[in-house]
Parts: sequence; structure tokens; C-alpha cells
Amino acid sequence: MTEIFQISRKGASQFRRAIIDPVNITMLLLLAVLAYLVVWPFVQLLIETLTWGQGDRRISRQAVPGEFTWFHWLQATTGPLSSKMLYGPLVNTLKTGVGNHTRIGGGRCSGVVCGAV
Repeated sequence: MTEIFQISRKGASQFRRAIIDPVNITMLLLLAVLAYLVVWPFVQLLIETLTWGQGDRRISRQAVPGEFTWFHWLQATTGPLSSKMLYGPLVNTLKTGVGNHTRIGGGRCSGVVCGAV
């Protein structure tokens, strides 16, 4: 019984030390800032694109503000402007990423910035 109590005291002591460690405090603070500045706006954006808004009545007569819809996602992926708004930039991004990856992986790049070679 005393062994279990000592193990639990040891775990509690380690937990207490981990909580007051400045590195862990900084990490938790930065995670909170990341969640506030990146994750929360992304969730709000996702919710806004999956529901009808007040101004969507001009787009569709079936729009009831606040109700679920795929309309905005379908417009972005299959609409008339999707090739210029989504697929064109996506292809350019992939070309840039693959091009830089092959330059770095091919050994032709020396130094920090490949474009400087």
C-alpha cells in the first residue's frame, strides 16, 4: 500500500513540476494564441460556408439564413469561376512545390535559398 502511495506522490510531484516549467507555460500560451488566431477563424469560416447567410437570398430563393447548404462549396469547386479561383492557383502551387522539391532533392541546390544558386 505504501508503494502505491509513493508512486502516486512521485507522479503528482512530476506533474506539478511539469505545470510550473517555463517551457510548458510558454507552449500552452502559444497554443492558446494559435487556437485564437488560426483555428477559431478557420472554424468560423467553415461554418459560414456551410450555412446560408443573410445576403444569399439574392443567389437562391430557397435560401433560409442559418440552414445547412453545400451551395457555396459546389460553386467553388464546380462553378464557372472555379478554374480561375481554385484550380489554376492550386496547379501553380503544386508546380512550385514539386519544382522546389526536385531542385532540393536533386542535389543542385547548395546554400539556404535555392533561387540564389
